[in-house]
Amino acid sequence: LVQLQIASLRQAIGNTSIEKVFIDGGFVDNGCFVELLKRYFTQYALEIMPTPLGSALGAAMVVNGDVEL
Repeated sequence: LVQLQIASLRQAIGNTSIEKVFIDGGFVDNGCFVELLKRYFTQYALEIMPTPLGSALGAAMVVNGDVEL
């Protein structure tokens, strides 16, 4: 599952200049999963969200101008 997540994140990130990746959902409670992601993505700040609010957070960041589409 970690390898699938890594491939998905790499595809989503693409050639962008982002520095922070937000991770939420049920697997954030799995310490092994999170630690492996951190080891593969050392060039990014991984923010682990304790509540499943990724969609709402992303929408708020776009509306606030924190990210560009």
